[in-house]
Amino acid sequence: MNDYIEHIKLDYNKDYLLKEMETYSYEPFQNKVKKGTWSDYYPSWLFSQVENKEMSEVNRITSIISQKINSKDFLVHFFKQQPNTEVPWHIDTNTESSFNIILSDDFAPVIFEPDKEFYYKCAILNVKRRHTVPPYPKERLLLKMSIADVKYHDAVKRWNE
Repeated sequence: MNDYIEHIKLDYNKDYLLKEMETYSYEPFQNKVKKGTWSDYYPSWLFSQVENKEMSEVNRITSIISQKINSKDFLVHFFKQQPNTEVPWHIDTNTESSFNIILSDDFAPVIFEPDKEFYYKCAILNVKRRHTVPPYPKERLLLKMSIADVKYHDAVKRWNE
């Protein structure tokens, strides 16, 4: 296990996730906790909080993850990073670890300090380490499960047990 990212195998239907993603409306990301940063209002980093819908692929996936790592405190969002824009350097607030699924076919990597670049499709990320996503010519689509009650190393350990 490295200190940045753990690639995981998770059975999911990408086409279903993309169809679910289309059913939501999106707004610019706003960090309601940490004020005075880029995340106060960032119009090229769009998100939508996922609602608990019965019989959805998102619910099936989050149920598997939350049970396997024993998490009871998490939020699920879809994100859209607009083409040729970046997600500036940051550390996630109110999140100890993150399960991310990239839904784009062609996308930018995540970069952790100091210059650790990772491409992934499905992974657990240590979002308590400073990271960024650089500009890329295509839209980056992401399903993110932000875990507030399980630290990165514990999440990886529990996932791999």
